[in-house]
Amino acid sequence: MHYPVQLSFGSFHLPVHLVCEVLAYSLGYRFYTALRARTPDRISDQGRQWIFVGAAVGALLGSRALGLLEHPALLAHPPGGWLYYFTNKTIVGGFLGGLVGVELTKNYLSIKTSSGDLMVFPLLLGLSIGRLGCHLSGLTDGTFGTPTRLPWGIDFGDGIARHPTNLY
Repeated sequence: MHYPVQLSFGSFHLPVHLVCEVLAYSLGYRFYTALRARTPDRISDQGRQWIFVGAAVGALLGSRALGLLEHPALLAHPPGGWLYYFTNKTIVGGFLGGLVGVELTKNYLSIKTSSGDLMVFPLLLGLSIGRLGCHLSGLTDGTFGTPTRLPWGIDFGDGIARHPTNLY
C-alpha cells in the first residue's frame, strides 16, 4: 500500500482522510438518530439539540487548543503562517472539549439527567472511521508511531517501520 491514500477521479484527487471524516460524522449521527428513535429519551428534542451544539463547540475549541499545545515552540513562529492556528487539531482535545461543552450546556439548561448513553456507540463508530482516515493519511497526518521491529510495523513511505498508533 502506498501512503497517503488518495481517491482519484481523473485529474481530481480527494484525500481519503477528508472522506473518512465526513463518513465518521455522517454515519455516527445517523447511528445516533436510529438509536434515539427506538430508545426512550428523558431529554427533550430542543435540549438534545443544544447539547449537540455545546458538544460541537467544545470539541472544536478543545481540539484546536490542545493541538496547539502539542508543539508550544511553534506558537511563536507557526509553519505556514497564521493558518497554523486554525488547522491544528487532536482527537483527545476534541473529546475533552466536547465533554466540557456538554456539561456546561446541561448546567445552563438545568438538565440533570445523563445525556451520553445514546452517544457512546455512535462516537465509537465515528472514532473508528476517523482513525482509519488518519492511518490512510500516512506521515502527513502526524499520528504515526515510533519506529519498531515488531512484525506489525508499517512503512508509511519513508522506509521506517512504525507502530500504527493511529489504529490502536
